[in-house]
This record gives sequence, C-alpha cells and structure tokens, in this order.
Amino acid sequence: MTCRRTWWRGLPRLELVGNRQLYLEHHTGLLAYSDTQIDANTGFGVLRVSGQRLTLLAMTGEELRIGGSISAVEWVSC
Repeated sequence: MTCRRTWWRGLPRLELVGNRQLYLEHHTGLLAYSDTQIDANTGFGVLRVSGQRLTLLAMTGEELRIGGSISAVEWVSC
C-alpha cells in the first residue's frame, strides 16, 4: 500500500462558471465587499474578484459563492 501525498489539502479551490458565478472553497473570511470588488482571505493569500453588480449568493465558514458580471479574478498581496 502506498501513501498518497495530499499537499493540496486545505488549499483554496476555485470554480468559475462563465463570467457569472465563482465558487470558492477554503476561505477564511471577507476583507472587502462592494458591488464592484470582493476580497476573500485564504490560507494561500487574498483572492480579489472584480466586476459589476457583484453579490454574495451564499457563504458558510469555508465556502462562498459570488454572482454578477465577473471581469477579473486575481491573487493580490495586502
């Protein structure tokens, strides 16, 4: 039996559906929230989502879903 490496465990997981929805797992909270920009903190860094009419569709302790017209997703340093 071999031991599988699980180096990715706990890293953020992103799923972008077109430019209308973003799903993020393993966040640790929101740092900024407006209808044009949402900054989510993760163990890997800050994920910035930019666009128009952004809304928080759902949020739990480790998962969030953002809707709207998403124009950019990027890792930033704060």
